[in-house]
Amino acid sequence: MLQLVTLDKIRVFVATEHTADQRKTLAAVRSLARGGATVTVGSDGGICQPALSRYCRRRVTYPSPVDNVEHFVTFLTKFLSHERHDVLLPLSDYTTLALASHRESFLRVTRFPIADQPGLTVAYDKLETLMAAERLGMVIPHTDCPADEAEVEQISASIQYPCVFKLRSGAGGVGLHFPRDAGELMAAYRAERPRDALFLAKQPLIQEHISGPVHDVCALFNRGRVRAAMTQQRIAMYPAAGGVGICVHTTDQPELLDQAVNLLESLEWHGPAMVEFRLDKRDGLFKLMEINARYWGTLDVAIQAGIDFPTLACRMALDGDVAPTFNYAKGMEYRWLMHCDWRHALESNHRWRTAWRWYRPVRGRKSELWCSDPVPHLAEVFLAVRRACRGAR
Repeated sequence: MLQLVTLDKIRVFVATEHTADQRKTLAAVRSLARGGATVTVGSDGGICQPALSRYCRRRVTYPSPVDNVEHFVTFLTKFLSHERHDVLLPLSDYTTLALASHRESFLRVTRFPIADQPGLTVAYDKLETLMAAERLGMVIPHTDCPADEAEVEQISASIQYPCVFKLRSGAGGVGLHFPRDAGELMAAYRAERPRDALFLAKQPLIQEHISGPVHDVCALFNRGRVRAAMTQQRIAMYPAAGGVGICVHTTDQPELLDQAVNLLESLEWHGPAMVEFRLDKRDGLFKLMEINARYWGTLDVAIQAGIDFPTLACRMALDGDVAPTFNYAKGMEYRWLMHCDWRHALESNHRWRTAWRWYRPVRGRKSELWCSDPVPHLAEVFLAVRRACRGAR
């Protein structure tokens, strides 16, 4: 029988970078610290909301893993060699990729549960992900990967609109467009695209548009074996056309769970992942969209529902394995009250009705707001106001 370590005997370094959406890092910090762990938050500067939490014991500022991976790796491995931390948890794409590409350097100073490079390579390449899924018999949306502008023009004349234009590798809504005609599709292709460790210089994808709801499978794997998993549905997203979930319901979807587990097993996955599907209203089939190869933005949903993925990952890193965990509260509603689309509400003819519908108290509803830990939320309000002021100029 496994001997699980108690969290009050471990030190955890949570690695992220400054982004507009830091809710998953905050959820992890709160959960780990409440379990007794001593939590250090690493970031690359700016206002880091999780580091302002009462549950963060210490903040470390390091070189940006976005701008200079080598400087980030050098700094963090040196720091961890002098300041012992039992587990290193990367919470972002950039920190995950940095650890994976310098795995041996980090294993000399700490432990961390993330996928090996081959699996990550497939997961971060959306075309490779779809091809791997199709080989397993999963249903995928029709997808083209044009080699050049001439091929884009050919495709633009034969597809239905709206379509989806997305970067072949990347995350979030960066480079995501929903062209309504050939002109908008060509403009999206000609627009400047980011190129770094996450957004690789590969051909973009043109995909059929599926307007159905988004369903996710959130999972933790240990060397190809599932150790925890749950399903959820995004009821509302920001942006609404396709973005982060701001209202989520936990669900019971064994069909999706089986498909996601089979896909991740085929990649011999290790660590956390979210597999994203859309339900196509035209034929009633769930179609695979992509794999998010790290902790997901809606992490707090799983924690509040009863599956503490960060704690399980720490225990797995230290003990080698954990007992499988699949029980969670189904039908739970979770809303990110600080992620409401303020501009939409203010511009609406029914702004007060919209605000009341979003914020009215409902028995059993969960949210990220903690009265006992208010400073991160105050910082989020400040950042939102600053972004709005800059956008108005």
